[in-house]
Amino acid sequence: MKNVRLPVFFATLYLLVYTIGASMGWFSLPLIVTLWILAPVVVGWMVYRILKDGTPGSHTFDDRLYEDYQPCRK
Repeated sequence: MKNVRLPVFFATLYLLVYTIGASMGWFSLPLIVTLWILAPVVVGWMVYRILKDGTPGSHTFDDRLYEDYQPCRK
């Protein structure tokens, strides 16, 4: 999972700076629009790197679907 730390950190920082900067008035309108257009590219790059380099979990979807479900007992 060490290979995916950089994309997750960068995408989180990018979206955090964009959100705070746009709401606080730090950026001009053309820069805000440019950052908004590039946001899906950054998130898509992060998702691609996670799917490509991430390690799959040890459990399947069927194994852990109802892990927290506890039937009512009478």
